[in-house]
Amino acid sequence: MTNLEELVQDIEYLETIIAEWDKSQQDVVLDLKMAIKSLHGYALTHFIENIKPESISSLLHTDIDKMVYKLLLDNRMIEAPKEPLIQRLQQVLDKMRPYIKQYHKNLELVAFKPPDTLEINLVDHGNHDISVNLNLLPKIQKSIQYYCPEILKITTIQ
Repeated sequence: MTNLEELVQDIEYLETIIAEWDKSQQDVVLDLKMAIKSLHGYALTHFIENIKPESISSLLHTDIDKMVYKLLLDNRMIEAPKEPLIQRLQQVLDKMRPYIKQYHKNLELVAFKPPDTLEINLVDHGNHDISVNLNLLPKIQKSIQYYCPEILKITTIQ
């Protein structure tokens, strides 16, 4: 049995005992529990303020560290690392392609111009209807900017 399993069993055992107490005694335990939770929050906040950002990813190398990392994420003390922008762009374009192919079109990433401009090409495959492009482009732009909010300007190249 691991230390974690023992801790969980201890907590469950104590909770069964407390469940039999009267309300005023249970309230004291709840107050104590909230005080301990606040103390842990303070300690975690202090820890995060003093850790180097590049060290946070190293928290994932062991099982216990995964729990700490999850606790930090859950308490919004750190943000989950994002994939590189170009990788997220490719993923969102790949997700949109099946929808776009219904209109006999394809979507190509032409260029990313730092810091915030993206050039795309909506390629025709037999359907030269301008209204389709006018309908698709706002949807494409909205999807890209949802997954890649750092992209502020999207231009189409023909």
